[in-house]
Amino acid sequence: MIKQTPSPDVLAEARRQANARIAAMRAAPTLREADDLHSEALVELCYARGRGELDLATHNQLARATIWAFWELENPDDSPN
Repeated sequence: MIKQTPSPDVLAEARRQANARIAAMRAAPTLREADDLHSEALVELCYARGRGELDLATHNQLARATIWAFWELENPDDSPN
């Protein structure tokens, strides 16, 4: 099966949703809640990739951003920001 490259609008919406999830994760009151949001965000990215809504490069970019944001929450003293 040949999948078409997602449209720019679909990719933009995926980025917007990923950024909203990262913002929610950063705003979570506890690390446990942030971890739950982190897990949900990664699962949603995988589903979106499977549905053909994300190309591999965008999927990987958003997954790395999500993982990095959670790492910064877990390790605030080691974060370069």
